[in-house]
Amino acid sequence: NYDCSFYSFSNYVNPEYSEMATERDRISAASSVLSFDQSYLSGKLARQENELYLLWREALLIQRAYEGRVILDKYGDRRKSYLTQRQKLLEQKLRRGSSHGLQAYASAPSSPLKSSGSSTDAVAPPSPMLKARADKYAFAGMHHIFQHQSAVTIIKFANNDRNLLAFSSVDGRISVCSAGVSPAKPDLLQSLQGHSEGVSDFCWSATNDVLLSCSEDKSVRAWKWSNGDCLSTIRDEFACTSVCFYPLNNNIFFYGSVKGVLKMVNMSTGKLVWRGAVGQAITTLEFDPAGSVLFAGDSKGQVHTFAIVLQTMSVQPLSKVSVTSGKPISSLQYKSFFVRSQELGFVAVSSPESALRVFRVENKTSKAAKFTLEKSFAVRNAKEAVRSTFCPVALDKDDLFVVSGSEDGSVLIFDVKAKQPANRLQGHSNVVYACSWNFDESLLASCDSSGTVILWKRENVVASGDVFR
Repeated sequence: NYDCSFYSFSNYVNPEYSEMATERDRISAASSVLSFDQSYLSGKLARQENELYLLWREALLIQRAYEGRVILDKYGDRRKSYLTQRQKLLEQKLRRGSSHGLQAYASAPSSPLKSSGSSTDAVAPPSPMLKARADKYAFAGMHHIFQHQSAVTIIKFANNDRNLLAFSSVDGRISVCSAGVSPAKPDLLQSLQGHSEGVSDFCWSATNDVLLSCSEDKSVRAWKWSNGDCLSTIRDEFACTSVCFYPLNNNIFFYGSVKGVLKMVNMSTGKLVWRGAVGQAITTLEFDPAGSVLFAGDSKGQVHTFAIVLQTMSVQPLSKVSVTSGKPISSLQYKSFFVRSQELGFVAVSSPESALRVFRVENKTSKAAKFTLEKSFAVRNAKEAVRSTFCPVALDKDDLFVVSGSEDGSVLIFDVKAKQPANRLQGHSNVVYACSWNFDESLLASCDSSGTVILWKRENVVASGDVFR
């Protein structure tokens, strides 16, 4: 039933284009198919049977990649069609599902295959995942795979934590997991259920003991995730779209709605502290690290800035800047460096117009805030709310990298100083909505529209005493 060659690449080969693909491209394509088998078959077969199957499947894919029997998007690729049909076939055979809506699969390691045959096989080709690497952001493969029943649209590691991960779904649930950094094991720790519609956004408190979430069901909820208790619920007149804690006082939080109303709330009392309007649906909220400026992105591609005065807990509107061609802002993240005691700030902006933009921010605390385009990257993102995030470990402005999902199922890592992606991770079969690094960049998490969450492990990064190889 699990013949290694069923639904093989040979059905989708176009010899006319295969010679144009580089060896690395063909290996990368083979890697995306192997990822399917790892995610769908792990936990479904007996361990020994599963490992044997994956070993032979990997050998077959590598062989076909080296023979040039793999083609790519820009050369007339039909891989998407292949993967879509293969996914349907595997789902029919395996019938995924679980009582809590989440399955945890430990992926088989991608290791070089050792030859035991003829002299022509004396040098075994390397594993696909080990071949697809970049100079700075090289990955050893998949560390773990979680599978949710519904699309997962937001994923975030906890603050300053290697292991604690949460992701939310359109079914209204938030899953809190252990990412499996030694000595912990990958596992579902808690499933938070209370929202009746999809979760639009969530965030961790500074101490990671509370999760704050908002939903299309017109509510904002505070959770003590360790026991699953909902500490408080704020009801609104309209669907809530984004939420964030005030970094200097986690008893205060802000949230926005589709009506364009921005509210500041005291979490302990549930009372409204301040209310303002931006005129368009608020799609994303982000504070600078000092908590002095709040950035609010809207559905017309504008960034609104607000000054926050801690002593009086007052909010003062500052500026409004257009950063897209009128398309909604899917995500906005701020990152800053200090050069000769002067702050140098950047924002990464994603929007559904096939572009990821990085802007340099000047005069952020004044009404004359200036956003200067630093770099624009092409990302397949024409319809969906795909998000991006800065890589957290950056020593200065010349070491700035940003990671983004895409509609073609890729995870893209960009160097702000370069034109081409520093790396492209291929393992998802559907739209990748969001990505998140743990704080030391030893693990990268990504989620997609099929409910798949993949944890990617960096090469040669020390985490909790372990070296990922």
